[in-house]
This record gives sequence, structure tokens and C-alpha cells, in this order.
Amino acid sequence: MKKFLILLKYGLSGSSAAHTDSRRKRGKVSAALMPIIASTAFGIPMILLFGRSFYLLKDVQIAGTDLATFLISMWSTVVGVLFLGAFVPSFVTSFLRNEEVLMLLTLPVKKSAIVLYQMILTLMMQSITVVMYLFTIPTYAVATGKNFLLSIISALLAVLLVLCISLILSIFLGKWMNRSLARRISMIVYIIAIVLFLAASQLLPR
Repeated sequence: MKKFLILLKYGLSGSSAAHTDSRRKRGKVSAALMPIIASTAFGIPMILLFGRSFYLLKDVQIAGTDLATFLISMWSTVVGVLFLGAFVPSFVTSFLRNEEVLMLLTLPVKKSAIVLYQMILTLMMQSITVVMYLFTIPTYAVATGKNFLLSIISALLAVLLVLCISLILSIFLGKWMNRSLARRISMIVYIIAIVLFLAASQLLPR
């Protein structure tokens, strides 16, 4: 556990080099907090937007299904596809095409710690895609009067499931996907996720 925490601290610092002056230290802290700041900045408007939409649509019934449930189902499906599109190439660059991993394998560190370390870093790099899952499902539960705690568990399990699928797919696709292609795909999916959120902010009822 101690070695894993050291690895994580190293990863969040963004570099293995030692930084001594105060300006660089502030930069390291900012780099570590950036995923949290980005997730919060992206998640709060999403909660407000979807919360209002779910509340307005929960009483509208079509073929026995309320539109709020239909909306969360469609949103989860689309985000699931984006999740796969973002995390499969990210895992390729994090595990299969990563010189850092090769270096870590030469150290007295358990492979499970290396895998967990890389998965956490990947989650932080793809924080917006994760937020699109984790924030909307509990918001739907609150707006429609469903179990909030159960919705959080469901959201976490959904992320874990897609994460595992992404990891498995990356093992197979990593044989032909090079690092530059993986990065391009990740960037494209990242842009699509932002565009999707902006489109939702304009199209959903408020």
C-alpha cells in the first residue's frame, strides 16, 4: 500500500524530477488538483441542467414510460459509448504503449499496484467522461424521488463495468493501435463529450 501511494504521488506530480523552488511546487499542486477542479466545474452545471430537466419530464408519460427515465437511459447509452471510446485508447497508451510502465516493472512494485496506479491516472485524465456518468444518475434519482444512495452505487458500478470492458478491449486493440492514433481518438472523443454537453444544455427543457 505504501509503494502504491508513493507511485500515486509521483503520478500526480506529473514528473519524477525533483522540484525545489516554490513556483514549481505550486505548479505541481495545481496539476494534481486540475482534474478535481475540472470535474467540479463541469459537474455542477450538469447537475443544475439535468436536475431541472428530469423534474419537468418525470410526469410526462409515453407508452407507459416517463420521459425522465427515457432520457437517462439514452444519456447513459451515449455516454457509455463515449466512455469506451475515451478509455480504450487511454488504456492503450497507459499500459501497452507506455515506457513508464516498462520502467515500473523493473522496480520491486507489485503488478497490481502498477495497474491500479495507471487506472487512477487514466480516470483523472478522462474526468469529464466519468462525471457524465457519476453526476447524472444521482441527479435523476433526486429529481424523480428514487433512492439516492442506490443511485450512487449504480453509477459507480456502471463506471466500473465500462472500465473493465475498456481494459479488456484495450488488450486486444493494443496489438494494432499505436500511441499517436490512441491519443487522437481520445482527443476526438473528449471534444465530442464537450459538444454533447453543450448541445444538451441547449436542447433540454429548462
